[in-house]
Amino acid sequence: MTILILAVIAIVAFVLALVYLKKKEKIDDVNNNLIPDQVEKAVVKTKNVVKETARRTKNVIDESKDVINELGDVVDAAKGKPTKKKYYYNSKKKK
Repeated sequence: MTILILAVIAIVAFVLALVYLKKKEKIDDVNNNLIPDQVEKAVVKTKNVVKETARRTKNVIDESKDVINELGDVVDAAKGKPTKKKYYYNSKKKK
């Protein structure tokens, strides 16, 4: 219960500090939502970085799957079996 009371006091103190700093024009808040513009910009940048990282991670996973498939072809080639690519081209030539 004391943790909850301390958390509420901390939140109230934070909001009061934001209001005080805004009135003294120490922080910029163009849209008056009590979130400083610098924080909003940092959130947007972080969001973009996370999206780019997710896209790159997806590409790495896709490429890793391709490498794993190719490793199977290497093992087959070492055993003397036709690989998928060779089998595809050989079957086209027979037609």
